[in-house]
Amino acid sequence: MRKQIAEMELTITVDHFLTSTAEVSDIVLPATTCFESPDIVAGYWHNKIGLNQQAIEPVGECRSELEIAQSLSRMLNHLEPGMCSFPEERKPEEWFQSFTPWLKNNVGISNYRELLNGALPLLPPVQEEGEDCHLNTLTGKYKFLTLEALKQGCPEIPILINPLQPPLAYPYRFLVLHRAEHLNTQFSNLDWLQENNLIEVWLNPSVAQRLGIEEGDTVIIYNELGEIQMHSKINQDIPGDILITYSWQDLLKKPVNILTKVQETDLGQKLTGFPGVAYHDTFVNLAPVGRRGLKCTNGGF
Repeated sequence: MRKQIAEMELTITVDHFLTSTAEVSDIVLPATTCFESPDIVAGYWHNKIGLNQQAIEPVGECRSELEIAQSLSRMLNHLEPGMCSFPEERKPEEWFQSFTPWLKNNVGISNYRELLNGALPLLPPVQEEGEDCHLNTLTGKYKFLTLEALKQGCPEIPILINPLQPPLAYPYRFLVLHRAEHLNTQFSNLDWLQENNLIEVWLNPSVAQRLGIEEGDTVIIYNELGEIQMHSKINQDIPGDILITYSWQDLLKKPVNILTKVQETDLGQKLTGFPGVAYHDTFVNLAPVGRRGLKCTNGGF
């Protein structure tokens, strides 16, 4: 990923922190946090929607994503009049007001300011007694065959496509999973969370025995792209061909995704316009520190 970003003509990152992605970007635009700009926010883990009120003025040169988009539109239209139609002067409150029809239909309020009294739950869809359930499709029914799916290269009828198999040199599928107390890498900067954020790779006891790895050993996880170091955590629940970690960086502060190829997923264009990265098709090998590079046969050393 780092190599691919470096080969791009121009990389611009909008972020709150100087992340590993920001470090390899050509331009970094500091964005405001939820404390520095107002917004209407839907719950990530519940069905409520609320008004996020601004608590402090933006720090330094931070701007909200709205301000960044408006400034960009303003400059593009200065260079070439009429190039961008994005509203350049509309205030956040005006955006909130334009949200009124949606709020009325989905929350049951006529003005966003009613959210000042607290978050409100989304209304359940109204269905008359005896009425058939309508799905969010053009026909209101389940669709087994869609032209959009065909255009993306999908088969007419869903079929099982076997997952990629690991190569002999890198026999383990490496999965980086979410911690319950984190949202991706958010909150990873908190000291009290770092105390419990053990940098471990979980592996099956049979794999540990075959490789001579004991609980807590420092091991190297590697493939053709690079290597990282972690402590071992032996767990019977882990399948023998899988390695699992909850850490986003290793013992040397290197991001674990340096082992991930730029391999596209088979879907993703529908929502984002382009496929995602197949993170779960990352294959690696591992060894105790000092034993990297021993010949691998039949999934082991």
